[in-house]
Amino acid sequence: MRPVITLTGAWLLAAPVCAQLSEHVGVYLEVLPPALRVTVTSARVDFGQQRANAGRVVLDPATGEISRKAAGRHQVGQVQVTGRAGTAYAIDVATSPFLHSSRARIGYGLRWAQSMDCTGSGYEAIVSPRMVTGLLGQSGCSSLRFGGAIALDSAAEGRYEGNLQVRIVTL
Repeated sequence: MRPVITLTGAWLLAAPVCAQLSEHVGVYLEVLPPALRVTVTSARVDFGQQRANAGRVVLDPATGEISRKAAGRHQVGQVQVTGRAGTAYAIDVATSPFLHSSRARIGYGLRWAQSMDCTGSGYEAIVSPRMVTGLLGQSGCSSLRFGGAIALDSAAEGRYEGNLQVRIVTL
């Protein structure tokens, strides 16, 4: 840098001059295919029709069986996760402890199970009430089933509903 000399009155000042340079910075991005694909194969957990004093009713997600019912079909909810073998993931489930009707509510406890493949067998109960982490096995597919337990001691007549939120993310 060369100093520039400026005369001001009787003073002599030296100030550096900076040259402005411009450069370009490249911005690059590679978009990879999705690590996980989630397929909802059954978006409904259904306890069928129950009697008001049935007591505790359990819809077992590992077997798909229900402990008792008066009539109607019962059904577990099911989600399949697919991707590359060895992909790490986390599943977070949020639910309300109650099912609601227009007049009342009944207690609901989530039960869920996981199979390390998607053949429809080999489900194991998940003991964590909300979250689990895992790896996709050699098949690149994992299946989750959702059921639960309800308390029907002196339940009021009506149709009861609730929601289950399932969030699956790649780790």
